[in-house]
Amino acid sequence: MKKLLIAAIVATPLSAFAEDNITKTIGIEKALESEITTGYFDTTGTWGSISSTIGLNWKDTAANQLNMNFSSVELDIDYSFDGGITIYADNDWDDDFKHTETTVGAKFKF
Repeated sequence: MKKLLIAAIVATPLSAFAEDNITKTIGIEKALESEITTGYFDTTGTWGSISSTIGLNWKDTAANQLNMNFSSVELDIDYSFDGGITIYADNDWDDDFKHTETTVGAKFKF
């Protein structure tokens, strides 16, 4: 499973470079009550109605004093239909690359 996940992380940005349909997002946020800081790096490739996002996440607590630790990987795939309907599958792996969750759903824009 680790090899498949690493291949997906590498293939998504490279495929998107070929079509020049790639966006990258880097962010950091702080939860004020729990004092947990989260950082993330996402790469999204879009091919027509399909988009795929690979995300790498880091977390730290107040006790760690901004010593960010790798926490998870995400692979999200969306398919958009005409009329504002999108179906999606969101997959999550923990810091040991163990699959933890898959969420499927639909979004409606109006």
